Amino acid sequence: MVLISAGAMRGRRATGVRAVRDDLINAGAEYLDVPAVRDGNIITGRAPNDLPEFCGEIIWALRE
Repeated sequence: MVLISAGAMRGRRATGVRAVRDDLINAGAEYLDVPAVRDGNIITGRAPNDLPEFCGEIIWALRE
């Protein structure tokens, strides 16, 4: 929601809990129903059960 409120989602790919799906789409993002999405320097995650994938994306980004 912080990224949506900041206007940072237009033209980005992102994921999140289903409750924010419409908010992401209305903010101009492409919503993907996957555990984690990295779009440039923004990494979004879907749910606590998806933490391994989310953390993996963070680690991958830090290695670059």
